[in-house]
Amino acid sequence: MPKEIFFGIDKEKQNRIIQAAIKVFSSHNYNDSSINEVIKLAKIPRGSFYQYFEDKRDLYLYIAQKIMQNFRDDFFKELDEQNGDIFATVKIVFPKQIHEVLGGEYSNFYYYLLQASFMKDFRQKEVKSKDNSKHGWNVKQDFDVVYKMIDKEKLKIKSRSDFDMFIRILITPFIIVITDTFLQMKHESDIPKIDIEEKKQEYLHKLEFIEYGFSK
Repeated sequence: MPKEIFFGIDKEKQNRIIQAAIKVFSSHNYNDSSINEVIKLAKIPRGSFYQYFEDKRDLYLYIAQKIMQNFRDDFFKELDEQNGDIFATVKIVFPKQIHEVLGGEYSNFYYYLLQASFMKDFRQKEVKSKDNSKHGWNVKQDFDVVYKMIDKEKLKIKSRSDFDMFIRILITPFIIVITDTFLQMKHESDIPKIDIEEKKQEYLHKLEFIEYGFSK
């Protein structure tokens, strides 16, 4: 999370820094992206950057959180509108997110984010930092909200541990579709070649097995 001073500067400057960071992190993998590039694009002194952020990790996780916040907001809004019907919710929200990840404004960022998630050093030093909760990645808190909102009468859930297992299984088809697609690509320039509608249908087909099972 940016330091408090960052939120005190004018919105135009904040946005300039954020957009510069998104452009840099969408053009290179995490290791090859540099603070110097962000500083140059944002037109700020190097000293100012460290007044606003601790380091590259701090900036990167903040940008990732901002980009993914729309998905989280959309998910909770749709779950409320669907009266807690979790399957009805994911059938609407996840196909939209597949379109966003594979063909939206930030598709290149997601492409490199997936690459970063496979880097041993990134996983250990960046993602698993004790301070990650400050970036809005509090998974337990999100699970708590969903648990309170879902219609449990429609699910065979007997305990909170059952629910946690169910949610992890529920998101698996989405992760598989996105991960397999990106792993098959040689470069982010391959993204426009993807048949996104086909990927949505692939996701929904996989989801059917969770909703209805494999038994005839």
